[in-house]
Amino acid sequence: MTPSLITLVALVGCGTDTSSSPAPTDAAVEAPAPVEPTPPAAPLPPIEDLPDILLVTLDTTRADRIGAYGYDKALTETLDALAARGQRFDRAYSPLPLTIPSHATLFTGLYPPEHGIRSNGDAVLDAESTTLAERLKAAGYRTAASVAAFVTTRRFGFDQGFDVYYDDVKTSKDFWHAERPADAVIDDILRWEEMHDDGRPRFAWVHLYDAHFPYLPWPEYIEKTEGRPYDAELARLDDQLERLFAAFADRPTLIVVVGDHGEGLGDHHEVAHGMGVYDSTQRVPLLIAGPGIEAGSVVTDPVSVADVTPTILSLAGLPPLDGVSGRALTEEGSAPVYMESYQVAQRFQLAPPVAVVDGPLKLIDLPRPELYDVVADPGETNNLAEARPQDVARLRSHLERWAFPAPGTDETHAPNAEVAAQLAALGYTTGGGFDPDAVLPDPKDHVEMLRQGQLADRALHLGNEEEALQILEKLTTDHPDVSEFWGRLIQVYDKLGRNDDARRAVDLALDRDSSNLQLLSIKATHLAQAGEHEAASALYQQVAEGMPYSPRLRVMAVATLFQANKPAEGHQLALDYLDEYPEDYNLAGFVGVDYVKRGKFAQGLTYLEKGILADTPERDVAFHLAAAAAGRRQLDESIRLLQQEVASYPDNLKAVAALGRHLLGQRRNEEVLDLTEDALSRLEKSGDLWYLKAQALFNLTRYDDARKALEKGLEVTEPDMSDLLMLEANLLKQEGKPEEAQARFEQAVEARKAEEAGRAEQRKRGPQGLPMRRPGGPPAGPPGR
Repeated sequence: MTPSLITLVALVGCGTDTSSSPAPTDAAVEAPAPVEPTPPAAPLPPIEDLPDILLVTLDTTRADRIGAYGYDKALTETLDALAARGQRFDRAYSPLPLTIPSHATLFTGLYPPEHGIRSNGDAVLDAESTTLAERLKAAGYRTAASVAAFVTTRRFGFDQGFDVYYDDVKTSKDFWHAERPADAVIDDILRWEEMHDDGRPRFAWVHLYDAHFPYLPWPEYIEKTEGRPYDAELARLDDQLERLFAAFADRPTLIVVVGDHGEGLGDHHEVAHGMGVYDSTQRVPLLIAGPGIEAGSVVTDPVSVADVTPTILSLAGLPPLDGVSGRALTEEGSAPVYMESYQVAQRFQLAPPVAVVDGPLKLIDLPRPELYDVVADPGETNNLAEARPQDVARLRSHLERWAFPAPGTDETHAPNAEVAAQLAALGYTTGGGFDPDAVLPDPKDHVEMLRQGQLADRALHLGNEEEALQILEKLTTDHPDVSEFWGRLIQVYDKLGRNDDARRAVDLALDRDSSNLQLLSIKATHLAQAGEHEAASALYQQVAEGMPYSPRLRVMAVATLFQANKPAEGHQLALDYLDEYPEDYNLAGFVGVDYVKRGKFAQGLTYLEKGILADTPERDVAFHLAAAAAGRRQLDESIRLLQQEVASYPDNLKAVAALGRHLLGQRRNEEVLDLTEDALSRLEKSGDLWYLKAQALFNLTRYDDARKALEKGLEVTEPDMSDLLMLEANLLKQEGKPEEAQARFEQAVEARKAEEAGRAEQRKRGPQGLPMRRPGGPPAGPPGR
């Protein structure tokens, strides 16, 4: 039997139960109770009867911006056609308006308080959790995922259960908004799908991020949507979905479409998402179509993203999950739906909105509660709380029955390495803490503050520092106790090079919040920049003790001791840290690089091999390992490591140069041109880069272009650089000037002798790493020989 295909287009999350059975009580010794046999588990369906499953999660997608949900300006023909031939869930809700917690709910069927992830970056999906992918893999599925954004990369635990995980998202300083477009993501999953078909059913997850801010729509889609960027992103994404679905059209297909959260777009004063729990950010599309689904049917009862995994398992004929909040939507009846957002509490010390939907009513539980009939009033403009106190009490009883605690400082799910440091780099400085027992102000009384904060965020993301500065200076004046505003202001001052203003802002912020670890970390960085390295190290050590999950802080504590000319103390501190945190790969890499700098490559190699395991290895770790690989003549491995180094540190000139020479040696001249074009945009005065470009052009017989690049190189570097002189000798020969070519060749030979003598003298003073081979350069003999 040919397996059918369940295609799931999901924008939110669900999951499985991780609880264990209670331990049995002790039986009486005299008459032990008989042990009853454990009933056998329900047999799995034959593998040939299991359907294929394709899960696609669409990030930041509002239901009311899809044509099938009544938006007459939408260009979402693929999704609309899916709704027409299947079932539309009119009121599907995200549990939390952030990507990581919502996807954790998607894969586990648990609400955020149950799986422990309450915000982006506060925790990772626990390895002990059973995910949808793990359940399907155990049932015999081949499994693969292709994701679009930093927030769904494997570092957050979403790779559990997947045989293949495509998450090559190029990160920058703004980690949290690193993404890749829908076509690249879909290309990966189609390439996996085409690799082989061994008869096993397939499970593939595709995550698409295009609708997330910043909106960077293609010009033709902006034109089609009459200048509406959010709609334009959705329109192009919809076209890509058509291509994805078509690739699986050769099998019976059940398609499920669901979203992880929506977008404020100015509704309820919310520019983006994450603050409130109004329908603009919580109501997401959920569509199901395929065999056994009634075409054109609509479900009007509220459902949750937590219901997606139980529904998938039910449709696949697999056993349900035990002890999860999500339910299979194949069952009759309805249940209340939970949602929360603690961002305003953690970041701004305001009361957090926690909500429940039951039937047509939605309660947002705040100091002044809000009750809406979201069927009659979809814009949530008419608060019925005072007029209907009995309904408020009834819906609040659901929250009391769940009894979910507020996120506290005793979380059992540790944040992923470097997540806290990345948050600090973006200006999130509160550390996520608040007193859950405190009586906090209602956020309705601070909507303008929240709106202005979001506008500052948006300006920063778009690179409009002056606009952000104007907003943040006013916010820190009007709301001086909000540490996050100070963190963002300091970030802008640093970007604008206003160092004195940045240091003054740090001191003012610490006067109000002296124990804030993020602010103390920024203070340490400023001390280091001012040359006060020993004081900076002491402060980094203090912060590292309070944030043990951030290896970057330990690296900085050690590095600043080296900068303070106390290498012995720095080295000992590093070893002490590694004794306590043996999996601190970043610190291991730092130690390895230090050994190499001191000429102890053999001792450093062990640390380097450990350091390369970091999410982002320290600078020069991959470079030195590439040198070792080249020394073993493992050139492909050396190239791979150098590419990794250059991707993380594009300004590492020696890594770029080594990579370029390897590529020249393998006649990969076009790749050399791509490499040098990117590098020269930042390092225009590098003779090495101009040599690589000129040599690649020469190899491609583009002699005029090679001459221009060569002359530029001779202009910006030492006039006796041997590589450039040798290449010019070959060019002169090509240009029909043999005598000039011979003279330039002899000059190049003398220059190379001088360079080799200089390198020999440098090695006497202490080698900086293994020498890189120099393949692909000009011929060793006179030109034309």
